[in-house]
Amino acid sequence: AGALRDLGLSAIGGGEEQVIDYMRKVLLAKKVPVFHQLSEDQIDSVAKSLVLRKYKKGAQVFRKGEVGSAFFVIANGEVNVLLDGKCVRVLGQGACFGERALLFDEPRSATVEVTSDAAELWSLHQQTFRQVITESMRGELVHCIQMQDTTMTLKSLHHVRLIGAGAFGSVRLVEYRRTGQRYALKRVRKEDGCIPEEVQRECSLLAEIDHPFILRMVRTFETGRSIYILTELITGGQLYEEVTERMGLLSRKHAQFYVASLVIMIEALHLRSIAYRDLKPENVMLDSQGYLKLVDFGLAKKLDAGLCRTYTVVGTPLYMAPEVIQGNGYGLEVDLWSLGVMFYEFVCGGVPFGDGLEDQHDVLVAVLQEELEFPPRYNDQAGKKLIQGLLHKQPESRLGAGINGWDDVKSAKFFKVGVSGNLFSKIVGRELAPPVVPQSEQYSNEKDLNATVSLSDAEELSQADNDREATLAVFRRFDADSDGRISRQELARVLQTLDPVTFTDSAVSRLLSVADTNRDGYISLEEFLRWISSEGSESVRNAMDLDIRS
Repeated sequence: AGALRDLGLSAIGGGEEQVIDYMRKVLLAKKVPVFHQLSEDQIDSVAKSLVLRKYKKGAQVFRKGEVGSAFFVIANGEVNVLLDGKCVRVLGQGACFGERALLFDEPRSATVEVTSDAAELWSLHQQTFRQVITESMRGELVHCIQMQDTTMTLKSLHHVRLIGAGAFGSVRLVEYRRTGQRYALKRVRKEDGCIPEEVQRECSLLAEIDHPFILRMVRTFETGRSIYILTELITGGQLYEEVTERMGLLSRKHAQFYVASLVIMIEALHLRSIAYRDLKPENVMLDSQGYLKLVDFGLAKKLDAGLCRTYTVVGTPLYMAPEVIQGNGYGLEVDLWSLGVMFYEFVCGGVPFGDGLEDQHDVLVAVLQEELEFPPRYNDQAGKKLIQGLLHKQPESRLGAGINGWDDVKSAKFFKVGVSGNLFSKIVGRELAPPVVPQSEQYSNEKDLNATVSLSDAEELSQADNDREATLAVFRRFDADSDGRISRQELARVLQTLDPVTFTDSAVSRLLSVADTNRDGYISLEEFLRWISSEGSESVRNAMDLDIRS
């Protein structure tokens, strides 16, 4: 019992069995993908809300078509996931299912039946879960689930506009035709037919990370000339522009929010032995709610478990740690330094070393030789102490580099002044109002970007327009009465003329049920554009000899 009190678990109540049961539920909850975004406090609430339900062999946990209202984790036993009476998946201890019911009021897509002699399932009701999370967090979780689609292809993405361009290639805002979900699609040209090493490294790191404040990669596509990286679309613009052009010097409250958010995201990388190596305001963006997102992993590197050091001189000089410049090897501590530079810039208005210098060599010398000084107007002693700790010239003496790691940073007095509760937990749980919430979507000017797009990019963009025209022509071929929608009879008339063996009446009905997402018995133009480029319409494209591309 004393040991349990030392772990801070005495507040749970009951004896050791209850505590062990609680800890087991916490561990189960932390393994559930939909809960990865929750704060420790929210995980605690979820664990305490799980209810144990017992089932006998043959019992149906839920049936296909029922509107879902609960999520389940298997404590003991085994279940089958049935689709039209056929087993498509077997789930055992620790597996979870039905998580969409926590966020969406929609019919179950399959039946789940107990196959073991008995089964014990932890369940969480939708209403209980919605009481645990904020509306802001619910929006983020819905966004995460809607982004994922295993059937997506490059051809199923419709170009909307250009939002970024440079030496690396281009970034486009694209829309998934089947769902209307929007993404960012980054195109990088291959070098001698090979994917550039830094791009391979970036994709590998993004695939490893699942964190609410770090850019989410959905998947990659590859063609003979390029690799395409599909990520979530971040619409709030750069933190750099927000701070320098609109907010000016940050108040203590605003600085607490942004610096704590940076601590959360960099700590998540360091737990995976990833050095970001280019932390600066330009690489941090705002999402639609005003929370921060770390982007651009082009210079990030996973350090070897044994050495934990690297030697390449990379980064942005004004934010570069002294040990990087010296070239004798460095570790994760470089990100602590860059965090200190950003913090200083937020509250003092300029970088601490080399501010105003244009020559890169002069900047590097300043980083190595200049002493840290604060402008007279900045008199927050707690803030000064934290900045001084982060900007220690010796990496091993830097705050956060010791045995306690990031706990030393998070326990700094600066994060406690005027704050009720745990600032970091509240930010992760999206329980605080960000300093600024973007009122509109912010992207680079498309006219300015077009001048930097290569010929091959321009050809691809025009091809997207040509494909849309070709698709519209196909739609008109089906729409015999020109009423702007395709009936079952119109669909059957064209397809059964092409291939009566493949497109039987039942096959046509199945195609209609897939394409007709609003269930009105017709395929609208919008539904057709999404459907014809999806894998579900492959038989139709083959029959009509179509090659629809993005």
